[in-house]
Amino acid sequence: MSAQEERNALTPPPALYDHALHLLRESPDGVPPRRGYSVPQKPTTGEDPLSREEAKSAIREALSPLPDDPATLHRRFERLGIQDRHRHLIQSTVAGLPLPAEQLDVARTLGRKLIRTGTTAPAVTTGLALLVVLC
Repeated sequence: MSAQEERNALTPPPALYDHALHLLRESPDGVPPRRGYSVPQKPTTGEDPLSREEAKSAIREALSPLPDDPATLHRRFERLGIQDRHRHLIQSTVAGLPLPAEQLDVARTLGRKLIRTGTTAPAVTTGLALLVVLC
């Protein structure tokens, strides 16, 4: 492996928020395209996709207990096979999570961090869903 390949492998992807700001700055007149920007996606593996119930169960598992930092959630989602195509399930699953009163501040903080620093669509979707539930 070359030094450039190693460096690329160790460099985390940019947060989607930062990626969108970069694209917006490069747009003519600072106006986004009519249909928006594409979300950068990782290539999918050849693994069997999760069924709807398996995906919901995996999302619940990834969020139990709520992680303190976005990196932990990213690792859990990757390990459990949660991908971009599960975004709609993330919203409904988060809406149905029982959040005890002592976890509300942790959930709110995690939601804000995921929106700002999330590097995958499922992570950012989780952040948005958490904040929607808590507001």
